[in-house]
Amino acid sequence: MEIAGKLGHILFPPRCLGCGVLSSKLCIACESEWSQKNLITALPETIVYSSRHYSNTAQHILLAAKEHGIEKAKSYICSAINDAISHIPRIETVRALIVPIPSQKSAIRKRGHNFLADIVATLGKENRKETANILIHRRSVLDQSRLPARERFENLAGALSTTRTLGRGELVILVDDLVTTGATLGEAVKTLEGAGFKVICAVTACVALPLR
Repeated sequence: MEIAGKLGHILFPPRCLGCGVLSSKLCIACESEWSQKNLITALPETIVYSSRHYSNTAQHILLAAKEHGIEKAKSYICSAINDAISHIPRIETVRALIVPIPSQKSAIRKRGHNFLADIVATLGKENRKETANILIHRRSVLDQSRLPARERFENLAGALSTTRTLGRGELVILVDDLVTTGATLGEAVKTLEGAGFKVICAVTACVALPLR
C-alpha cells in the first residue's frame, strides 16, 4: 500500500486547487486571494456573514468540493463557513439550529453526495450545535448559476418547503456556500419564517458582492 501511495503521488502529484500548479496546498498567490475577511451582506430578509470573496480561486475550490467531492476542497469550504460563523455575535448563536440550503435530488444523484448537508453535519459536530435538513424542494428549479439576477428570483419563488410545519419560534442560522443575488437565501428565509421559525442570520463561505 505504501508503494502504491508513492507511485500515485508520482503519477498524480498534488496541485493547487486554485490554479493547478504543483503544490501540496494553495500556492502563495491563491492563498492570498483566498485570505479570510469579515464580509457582511445586508439582504432585505436577513444579514449574511461570509468570510471569502468569490474570486477565481474561490470558484475553483467550490467546484472541486461541490461537483467533484474533493475532500481537501470541502475542508477549505468548511473552514471558511466556520470563519463566518465566528463573526456572528455569540448571543445570537447559543440556541440556534443550523440549517443548510437544500440541493435538488437530481443534483445529489449526479454528484454522488449531498454537498452542503455533509458540510453542515461537520459544522454541527465542530461547533456542538444541532443541525437539521428541514428545507426541501417542492418542485424542480433551473440551475441558478445560468440565470440572470431577475430570473433567479422568479425561478425560486415558492420552490421551497419545510419538513417541519410547526416551528415554534425556533432560531435558525441558514448555511449556503455562496451568496450572489440573495435569491436563494431570501426564499429560504420566507419559507422558514412562514413555517414558524425565526431566521437570525445566514452564513456562507463566499460572497460575490458584499452589500454592506
